[in-house]
Amino acid sequence: MRYASPVRFLSLALALMLAGCDNGDSPTAPSPNPTVTETFTGSITRNGSQFHAFVATAAGPVTATINAVDPADSPAFGFSMGTLDLVTGVCTAVLTNPRATTSAVLNGNVVGITSLCLQLFDASGTIPAEVPVNYTLTVVHP
Repeated sequence: MRYASPVRFLSLALALMLAGCDNGDSPTAPSPNPTVTETFTGSITRNGSQFHAFVATAAGPVTATINAVDPADSPAFGFSMGTLDLVTGVCTAVLTNPRATTSAVLNGNVVGITSLCLQLFDASGTIPAEVPVNYTLTVVHP
């Protein structure tokens, strides 16, 4: 009686597995979540602060940029990005630049739908009492 050798058996098994493979179209990478750009404006007074709320509707990068400050020679001020508690209205800083000026950027990532906030503040009292700092900032998020 003659038995099939293990090599023949493995060759047959391999041939059957390869015959079942589809060499059609390769899968495409998922498209990234669409981004939203929001613009906020406001003023900071001596020892004051302002915050702006927004919602990231998917996972992805979040970038906030101070685009303009008036007067242009204003002293540095605080700039933070964090999470917003919708019940209490408290903005809890996660990323902070305590000495921000024009073109300052904060970069972060969110893992899903999240209420976020940006805060600009004069914690050290360096903004002159008679001249508030006006600003424009943008945030790009999913």
